[in-house]
Amino acid sequence: MPAYRRLMGDMTCQEDVTITAMAKGNIRCHKYELTENATHHGHVEATEAEIAGIFEGDIQADFVRLKPTAKVTGLIHTQHLSMEEGAAFNGQRLDPPPSS
Repeated sequence: MPAYRRLMGDMTCQEDVTITAMAKGNIRCHKYELTENATHHGHVEATEAEIAGIFEGDIQADFVRLKPTAKVTGLIHTQHLSMEEGAAFNGQRLDPPPSS
């Protein structure tokens, strides 16, 4: 799984993506992970998203897990949201948009 310390711009790939420091832009991937000391401003579209850092934007995923250190601001489009004790979420959980 590639890990990115700094990512600026948009990315589309079939692999798993881990952000370990900072990202700005939109990411479309298989599994998305934002580590504890990382920040991301943008949009994520993935099968699964695990957030432990600071995220501002929209997340669209089948499964979203917010770890205890997560701080999320924005919209989460998912059927399955898991928040561990200590996680902060300021926004709205919405059903995913219909497939076309």
